[in-house]
Amino acid sequence: MGGLKENYEEIDKEETVGLVGVTQYMDRAEKAREFLEEKGYEVVEGKTGLRTTEVGQVLGCDAGAAHNISHKVDAFVFLGSGHFHPSQVSETGKKVYVVDPYEKHIWIEPPNSLEDEMRVEYARVLKHKDKKKWGIVTSSKKGQNYMQAVKIAREKLEKQGKEVYVFVEDRIFESDYKGYGIDIFVNCACPRMTKDWQDLAFVSPKALDALDDEIED
Repeated sequence: MGGLKENYEEIDKEETVGLVGVTQYMDRAEKAREFLEEKGYEVVEGKTGLRTTEVGQVLGCDAGAAHNISHKVDAFVFLGSGHFHPSQVSETGKKVYVVDPYEKHIWIEPPNSLEDEMRVEYARVLKHKDKKKWGIVTSSKKGQNYMQAVKIAREKLEKQGKEVYVFVEDRIFESDYKGYGIDIFVNCACPRMTKDWQDLAFVSPKALDALDDEIED
Protein backbone atom coordinates (compact mmCIF):
# COMPACT_ATOMS: atom_id res chain seq x y z
CA MET A 1 0.00 0.00 0.00
CA GLY A 2 1.67 3.17 -1.22
CA GLY A 3 2.53 5.48 1.65
CA LEU A 4 1.86 3.06 4.49
CA LYS A 5 5.09 1.08 4.49
CA GLU A 6 7.22 4.20 4.20
CA ASN A 7 5.35 6.28 6.77
CA TYR A 8 3.68 3.90 9.23
CA GLU A 9 5.71 5.29 12.13
CA GLU A 10 3.59 8.46 11.93
CA ILE A 11 0.77 6.40 13.50
CA ASP A 12 1.09 6.48 17.29
CA LYS A 13 2.33 3.05 18.38
CA GLU A 14 0.21 2.78 21.50
CA GLU A 15 -3.06 3.13 19.64
CA THR A 16 -5.56 0.49 18.64
CA VAL A 17 -6.62 1.42 15.13
CA GLY A 18 -9.70 0.70 13.08
CA LEU A 19 -9.08 -0.08 9.40
CA VAL A 20 -11.51 1.40 6.87
CA GLY A 21 -11.37 2.91 3.40
CA VAL A 22 -13.09 3.76 0.14
CA THR A 23 -14.31 1.02 -2.18
CA GLN A 24 -11.50 1.08 -4.71
CA TYR A 25 -8.84 0.46 -2.05
CA MET A 26 -10.52 -2.21 0.05
CA ASP A 27 -8.77 -4.94 -1.94
CA ARG A 28 -5.58 -3.70 -0.22
CA ALA A 29 -7.06 -3.79 3.27
CA GLU A 30 -5.91 -7.31 4.11
CA LYS A 31 -2.28 -6.53 3.23
CA ALA A 32 -2.49 -3.26 5.16
CA ARG A 33 -3.85 -5.07 8.22
CA GLU A 34 -1.13 -7.73 8.07
CA PHE A 35 1.57 -5.08 7.71
CA LEU A 36 0.32 -3.03 10.66
CA GLU A 37 0.03 -6.09 12.88
CA GLU A 38 3.59 -7.11 11.94
CA LYS A 39 4.70 -3.67 13.13
CA GLY A 40 2.99 -4.17 16.48
CA TYR A 41 -0.30 -2.35 16.01
CA GLU A 42 -3.59 -3.78 17.23
CA VAL A 43 -5.96 -3.57 14.28
CA VAL A 44 -9.75 -3.77 14.34
CA GLU A 45 -11.32 -4.24 10.93
CA GLY A 46 -14.27 -2.04 10.04
CA LYS A 47 -17.62 -3.73 9.78
CA THR A 48 -20.25 -3.26 7.08
CA GLY A 49 -22.54 -0.26 7.29
CA LEU A 50 -26.23 -0.08 6.53
CA ARG A 51 -25.67 0.85 2.89
CA THR A 52 -22.37 -0.96 2.28
CA THR A 53 -21.60 -4.51 1.28
CA GLU A 54 -17.85 -4.78 1.93
CA VAL A 55 -16.20 -4.98 5.33
CA GLY A 56 -14.60 -1.63 6.18
CA GLN A 57 -16.12 0.17 3.18
CA VAL A 58 -16.96 3.84 3.63
CA LEU A 59 -19.35 5.73 1.38
CA GLY A 60 -20.12 9.43 1.49
CA CYS A 61 -23.56 8.56 2.80
CA ASP A 62 -22.50 5.73 5.10
CA ALA A 63 -19.54 5.68 7.47
CA GLY A 64 -21.16 2.92 9.52
CA ALA A 65 -18.10 0.72 9.00
CA ALA A 66 -16.25 3.14 11.28
CA HIS A 67 -19.06 4.06 13.68
CA ASN A 68 -19.74 0.38 14.38
CA ILE A 69 -16.26 -0.16 15.82
CA SER A 70 -15.42 3.33 17.13
CA HIS A 71 -15.87 2.21 20.76
CA LYS A 72 -13.11 -0.37 20.27
CA VAL A 73 -10.41 1.87 18.79
CA ASP A 74 -8.32 4.91 19.63
CA ALA A 75 -8.02 6.10 16.04
CA PHE A 76 -8.65 5.03 12.45
CA VAL A 77 -6.43 4.22 9.50
CA PHE A 78 -8.24 5.22 6.34
CA LEU A 79 -7.21 3.88 2.91
CA GLY A 80 -7.98 6.53 0.31
CA SER A 81 -7.48 10.13 -0.70
CA GLY A 82 -9.36 13.40 -0.36
CA HIS A 83 -10.96 14.95 2.71
CA PHE A 84 -14.65 14.16 2.37
CA HIS A 85 -14.67 10.48 3.33
CA PRO A 86 -12.12 10.85 6.16
CA SER A 87 -14.23 13.70 7.56
CA GLN A 88 -17.18 11.30 7.70
CA VAL A 89 -15.04 8.85 9.67
CA SER A 90 -13.78 11.60 12.01
CA GLU A 91 -17.38 12.18 13.10
CA THR A 92 -16.85 9.15 15.33
CA GLY A 93 -14.90 11.56 17.54
CA LYS A 94 -11.62 9.79 16.71
CA LYS A 95 -8.71 11.09 14.65
CA VAL A 96 -8.11 9.52 11.27
CA TYR A 97 -4.72 8.64 9.77
CA VAL A 98 -5.30 8.96 6.02
CA VAL A 99 -3.05 6.74 3.91
CA ASP A 100 -3.09 8.46 0.54
CA PRO A 101 -1.91 6.12 -2.24
CA TYR A 102 -1.37 8.96 -4.69
CA GLU A 103 0.55 11.36 -2.48
CA LYS A 104 2.24 8.40 -0.75
CA HIS A 105 2.15 9.97 2.67
CA ILE A 106 0.00 9.91 5.79
CA TRP A 107 -1.92 12.93 7.00
CA ILE A 108 -4.31 13.35 9.95
CA GLU A 109 -7.98 14.28 9.86
CA PRO A 110 -8.69 15.60 13.38
CA PRO A 111 -11.57 14.20 15.42
CA ASN A 112 -14.95 15.79 14.87
CA SER A 113 -18.22 15.61 16.78
CA LEU A 114 -21.78 15.39 15.53
CA GLU A 115 -23.17 16.65 18.82
CA ASP A 116 -23.63 20.27 17.70
CA GLU A 117 -25.25 19.28 14.42
CA MET A 118 -27.55 16.81 16.14
CA ARG A 119 -28.63 19.46 18.65
CA VAL A 120 -29.63 21.69 15.72
CA GLU A 121 -31.61 18.85 14.16
CA TYR A 122 -33.34 18.04 17.45
CA ALA A 123 -34.36 21.68 17.76
CA ARG A 124 -35.65 21.57 14.18
CA VAL A 125 -37.79 18.52 14.95
CA LEU A 126 -39.24 20.16 18.06
CA LYS A 127 -39.97 23.35 16.12
CA HIS A 128 -42.09 21.33 13.68
CA LYS A 129 -43.45 18.75 16.14
CA ASP A 130 -47.02 20.02 15.80
CA LYS A 131 -47.02 19.90 12.00
CA LYS A 132 -49.40 17.27 10.66
CA LYS A 133 -47.74 16.52 7.32
CA TRP A 134 -44.20 15.13 7.21
CA GLY A 135 -42.18 13.99 4.22
CA ILE A 136 -39.53 11.30 3.89
CA VAL A 137 -37.08 11.41 0.98
CA THR A 138 -34.77 8.71 -0.29
CA SER A 139 -32.92 8.08 -3.50
CA SER A 140 -33.53 5.35 -6.04
CA LYS A 141 -29.79 5.24 -6.78
CA LYS A 142 -27.98 2.06 -5.84
CA GLY A 143 -26.31 2.38 -2.47
CA GLN A 144 -28.46 5.33 -1.43
CA ASN A 145 -31.88 3.70 -1.34
CA TYR A 146 -32.33 3.03 2.34
CA MET A 147 -35.84 1.62 2.67
CA GLN A 148 -35.30 0.14 6.14
CA ALA A 149 -34.64 3.63 7.48
CA VAL A 150 -37.71 4.84 5.61
CA LYS A 151 -39.82 2.14 7.25
CA ILE A 152 -38.55 2.97 10.75
CA ALA A 153 -38.99 6.74 10.27
CA ARG A 154 -42.47 6.27 8.84
CA GLU A 155 -43.58 4.06 11.72
CA LYS A 156 -42.20 6.51 14.27
CA LEU A 157 -44.01 9.46 12.67
CA GLU A 158 -47.29 7.60 12.19
CA LYS A 159 -47.13 6.57 15.85
CA GLN A 160 -47.16 10.30 16.58
CA GLY A 161 -50.28 10.69 14.43
CA LYS A 162 -48.52 12.32 11.47
CA GLU A 163 -49.50 12.07 7.82
CA VAL A 164 -46.38 10.70 6.13
CA TYR A 165 -45.49 11.04 2.46
CA VAL A 166 -42.55 9.06 1.05
CA PHE A 167 -40.66 10.31 -2.02
CA VAL A 168 -38.25 8.04 -3.89
CA GLU A 169 -36.33 10.00 -6.50
CA ASP A 170 -33.25 9.53 -8.65
CA ARG A 171 -32.01 12.98 -7.67
CA ILE A 172 -33.19 15.15 -4.80
CA PHE A 173 -33.83 18.85 -5.44
CA GLU A 174 -35.56 21.09 -2.91
CA SER A 175 -37.73 22.71 -5.58
CA ASP A 176 -39.40 19.37 -6.32
CA TYR A 177 -40.92 19.23 -2.83
CA LYS A 178 -42.38 22.72 -2.45
CA GLY A 179 -45.85 22.02 -3.81
CA TYR A 180 -47.02 19.48 -1.26
CA GLY A 181 -47.69 21.64 1.79
CA ILE A 182 -44.96 19.83 3.73
CA ASP A 183 -42.54 21.93 5.77
CA ILE A 184 -40.18 19.28 7.11
CA PHE A 185 -38.59 16.20 5.56
CA VAL A 186 -36.61 13.26 6.92
CA ASN A 187 -33.61 12.56 4.70
CA CYS A 188 -33.11 8.81 4.33
CA ALA A 189 -30.75 9.22 1.38
CA CYS A 190 -27.18 10.55 1.32
CA PRO A 191 -26.86 13.37 3.91
CA ARG A 192 -25.26 15.62 1.30
CA MET A 193 -28.44 15.71 -0.78
CA THR A 194 -30.24 18.17 1.50
CA LYS A 195 -27.30 20.26 2.73
CA ASP A 196 -28.09 23.13 0.35
CA TRP A 197 -31.83 23.34 1.13
CA GLN A 198 -32.85 26.90 2.02
CA ASP A 199 -36.63 27.01 2.48
CA LEU A 200 -37.70 23.54 3.62
CA ALA A 201 -36.50 21.94 6.83
CA PHE A 202 -34.74 18.57 6.83
CA VAL A 203 -33.50 16.24 9.53
CA SER A 204 -31.80 12.87 9.75
CA PRO A 205 -33.76 9.80 10.91
CA LYS A 206 -31.86 9.84 14.21
CA ALA A 207 -33.25 13.30 15.01
CA LEU A 208 -36.77 11.84 15.25
CA ASP A 209 -35.73 10.54 18.68
CA ALA A 210 -36.54 14.08 19.84
CA LEU A 211 -40.24 13.26 19.41
CA ASP A 212 -39.92 10.33 21.80
CA ASP A 213 -37.97 12.46 24.26
CA GLU A 214 -40.70 15.09 24.15
CA ILE A 215 -43.37 12.55 25.06
CA GLU A 216 -41.29 11.12 27.91
CA ASP A 217 -40.76 14.59 29.34
